[in-house]
Amino acid sequence: MGASPETGRSKRKREAKAAFERRAIREALEARIRKVLSTPPGERTPEGLALLDEHAAVVAPLMANMERSLRRKAQTEERLEEREDPPEVMMEHVAVLVELIRQRGTFVMHTGAGFSTAAAIPDFRGRDGIWTQQAKGRAVPMPRFENTKPTKAHLAAVALHDAGYLTHVVTQNVDGLHQRAGMPRDAVSELHGSVFREACRNEACPMGPTRRDRTYRRAFDVTSTKPHNGRHRHRTGRRCDACGGDLHDVVTQFGEHLDDETLKTATAACEASPLALVCGTSLKVPP
Repeated sequence: MGASPETGRSKRKREAKAAFERRAIREALEARIRKVLSTPPGERTPEGLALLDEHAAVVAPLMANMERSLRRKAQTEERLEEREDPPEVMMEHVAVLVELIRQRGTFVMHTGAGFSTAAAIPDFRGRDGIWTQQAKGRAVPMPRFENTKPTKAHLAAVALHDAGYLTHVVTQNVDGLHQRAGMPRDAVSELHGSVFREACRNEACPMGPTRRDRTYRRAFDVTSTKPHNGRHRHRTGRRCDACGGDLHDVVTQFGEHLDDETLKTATAACEASPLALVCGTSLKVPP
């Protein structure tokens, strides 16, 4: 009896296996070539040089990819490098800022994670930032927020507000340090919420119709007591005193919508201000 005709499924499996084997052979060859290319030219062996000559068509695109990777790495290192201006340069910049404030009269301040690094709270993109270290497979320990203290920058912001220059702070931080430094609550818009607040979501709650009416302010990090680890699960495990409903933290995680009322207040303050000072944020995460 003759061999059975090959079915469509068998053909696809055979072709997939052959493609996998070709890819494995190509990847092994590319790994050998990369190893040679990573060796300084003067230290390459005759066997390595022969390999490069034999597979010149493969070497060219690999070299281009390696050069691009090196450029990206250098650019990343340059971006992460923390520079400190000499005192005389810093004073020149301060003089420019002072003159701008004198001309405009008032300003709003936008603050991000870099504003609180002096309080031992890590930022995200800095050399020791959360995302930077996670990309290297390292965990970044977070401090207990209730143990952190306002920095000189936070206190300076309060002084500028008390002097009538700083009208409003729009912050991406959830550490509550602006208010703990002395900024009035109505002069700070916490776009991403605060770890020191939790709210009742029951719109029929006797406390009031808005989330702000139904908010509890705590002296501890409400997210540290959650009965689960889900980032987007906000229930804190406590209940509302007025209606018995579940309380939820008000921290806005990536992919979630900002609080409409907070965003409206921040937008109005920015539109009314003739000047904006941005501190400790790249403003790359919208909004």
